This record gives sequence, C-alpha cells and structure tokens, in this order.
Amino acid sequence: MNSIIKLTISIFSILALMASSVAIAQTVYVRNLAELSWNYRVILLNGDVLPAETLSELSAQNNALNERQIVWLWQQNNKVKSNSMGTLSELTLTQIAQQLTADNVVLIGKDGGVKMQSQNFDLTALFATIDSMPMRRQEMQQ
Repeated sequence: MNSIIKLTISIFSILALMASSVAIAQTVYVRNLAELSWNYRVILLNGDVLPAETLSELSAQNNALNERQIVWLWQQNNKVKSNSMGTLSELTLTQIAQQLTADNVVLIGKDGGVKMQSQNFDLTALFATIDSMPMRRQEMQQ
C-alpha cells in the first residue's frame, strides 16, 4: 500500500511539473528574432504565397523539427502562426516581414545568420542544409 501512495505522489509531481512547464512556455515573450539565437534555428515562411499544404507538412514533421531545434514562423495576412508557444512583439513581426520581402522561405541558424533563402518550400532541402552545419553535426554526435 505504501508503494502505491509513493507512486501516486510521483505521478502527481510529474504532472504538476509538466503543467508548470507548459504555463512557463505560454508566457514566453519574444521581443526580437535575436532572442532565439543559440537556442533555435528559425524558419520564416510567407504564408501569403506558399501553399496551405506547407503547414500540414510542418505538422507531420514535428519530431524532426524538434530534434533539430527548429522554430517555424508562418506569416500570413499580417498574422503569425508558429510551433512555438511564445508571443511575438511588434518588432519581431516587423523583422519577419523584412526578412520575407525577397524570399518566401528563410532559414536562420542558431548563430543568427541567414543560412538559406528560397522562393519555394522544400523541407528536405532545409533539413539537408541544417544537417550539414557544423553545430548540427556536433549535436548529432552527442
């Protein structure tokens, strides 16, 4: 009986920790794209031009995106959808719009540099570019 109580307490502790993590994630406020540097790779997408299937493909590849520490930001009609739980400032929205003036897809590395720009969405090419980066290769080895 004692072990059942301990197990129940452990389960509730884990659930409480998970709930607090989600609450913290929802309160993240991204003031500018630079705040994502060194923690995430960022894919900016122009939803006004790209097909809706792009969002479906991103959702289907959620595990691969998480493994590569990718945050995607889909700008459409001056609104942004994302796989991130954060709230974006007006400055961040402006930065996204500026990056997407010439290209429909922009990949920003963890170092904050633009690594790839394209008119078309090709997730395989994005993954290949990311997987060829020295920082990503080091992550894969660990």
